[in-house]
Amino acid sequence: MRANVSAWAAAVGLVLAIAAGVWLGLAPDFYQGASSSVSSSGVVTTTQTSASLVEENGVWVIGLLCVPVALTALALYCAVRRRRVLLWVSGLVLLGFVVVSGFTIGMWYVPAALAVLIASGLSRGSAPS
Repeated sequence: MRANVSAWAAAVGLVLAIAAGVWLGLAPDFYQGASSSVSSSGVVTTTQTSASLVEENGVWVIGLLCVPVALTALALYCAVRRRRVLLWVSGLVLLGFVVVSGFTIGMWYVPAALAVLIASGLSRGSAPS
């Protein structure tokens, strides 16, 4: 029963990571800015702009957004197969990703990292053969 709970927690982590990645990649207002200019007649014109993460940085950022998804998918696989050590490793690497990228995209992956670490704590390890 406990292994099933671990797998469910890892599955929740995967769903959260996918949701964060999709939102980060497609949210139209991830980057916001404003610029003002003054014409020779003294008229001030302010322009508001916004862009998604992909629009601002290019398509390559999709690969970066796939890293946490891949780590949580690995965690789900490890939870189902009861590979406790690899489950902990994937959770800790995901937590490291969150810390390193914390001020940009990392904070959006905190719930997924917590779910994977909870799954790690609930896992029982490999069953005897």
